[in-house]
Amino acid sequence: MTEGSAVNKKGEEEIYFLKNGVQPAKEPPPSVVAPTPIELPDNPTVGQLAKLDPNLVKVLELFSVYLVALDEKFSAIEQDWVDAKFGLGTSEKFIEIMSTMDWEKCFGEIHGMLIQLNPDSRLYMLTQAPKLFQ
Repeated sequence: MTEGSAVNKKGEEEIYFLKNGVQPAKEPPPSVVAPTPIELPDNPTVGQLAKLDPNLVKVLELFSVYLVALDEKFSAIEQDWVDAKFGLGTSEKFIEIMSTMDWEKCFGEIHGMLIQLNPDSRLYMLTQAPKLFQ
C-alpha cells in the first residue's frame, strides 16, 4: 500500500486513508460525467427538428434562446446541440438574437406564438418538448 494510492476498497487501504486523515477518491456521480458528443444529422444544414411545423420550430428556437441566455453562457456543447437540433449556423443566429432581444416582451411573444400553433404542435409542446430540454 502506497501513500499516494487512491483505490477506494473496503479493507486495508480504506483504513489507511481514515487513519491518516486522507479522503479516498470517489467516482463522480452520474450527473457529473461528461456529456456524450452531439451527433449531427445527415444533413446538418437542416437539423433534427426540420420535419416539425415551422411555427413550432420557431417557438422551440425562442425557448432555446431564452434558456441559453439565462446563464449568460453559450458553451461549445450548447452550440453543437443547437446546430444539431435546428440546423448548422443556428447557434450564430442565437448569438445575434440574444444581443437584440427585448427580454421584457419575450414571454408575451412565446405566449402569442403558442396560442397560434396547430393542435399537433400543441400536443408536441406538452408531451415532447420537455424531453428535448432535459
